Amino acid sequence: MSKPVNRSPNRSPDAPVTRSQDVAVRSTREHAKVVEAHPVHPALVHFPLTFFLSAQLLDVTYGLATHPSTSQTLANIYDVKPYLTAISHYGNLATILGLLSAIPSVTSGIYELLKLLNRQRYTEKIKRSDNAGQLNKETHPKVKIALAHAATMDLVIAAMAYNWWTRSANSMSAPSGTNVIISALMLPLFVFGAHLGGTLVYGHGVGVDMGRLYANKQEKIL
Repeated sequence: MSKPVNRSPNRSPDAPVTRSQDVAVRSTREHAKVVEAHPVHPALVHFPLTFFLSAQLLDVTYGLATHPSTSQTLANIYDVKPYLTAISHYGNLATILGLLSAIPSVTSGIYELLKLLNRQRYTEKIKRSDNAGQLNKETHPKVKIALAHAATMDLVIAAMAYNWWTRSANSMSAPSGTNVIISALMLPLFVFGAHLGGTLVYGHGVGVDMGRLYANKQEKIL
């Protein structure tokens, strides 16, 4: 028979906690610490990065191959006109896959951003600051980078969602001139946003410190 152990402060005084229940609670907390020490967002972003970059490059290629001012120049380098249908199809497919893979990426990114803002007490700084200049001085550089990274990526995702929506009415899924321009503009912006994300991880150690602390703790236990 399981022996009662210390009661949880959140439980009723009349509800004893058995040893098996206490072990289960401790195990759950330990698993939560493991998850906390291994941020999911940096691992998930590679999928939308790959799909969106592929979609943007394919759209730009389609635009260069079909526009009168650039089609001949591109044909002199490599004639892609026989592959325009495939370029259009896979460009649209890459956009769809990018949007789908962006859902868990954005969700985990918001979670990581909120944790960062909470650790930096950003809300308190906003309330305490009298003007934007003072807030800017009190804000840590990695918070500024994180906010810029989030805003940049959200803009790119919204633009790519617009591309998908407008192309869905086209049976051939061929990008319009507007779609090509959007992809061309989003390509460097997307690369810049990815650079900001890399700066957070490799430059400021966002998400790395928690993993290091957990690893050090495990070494002490061993």
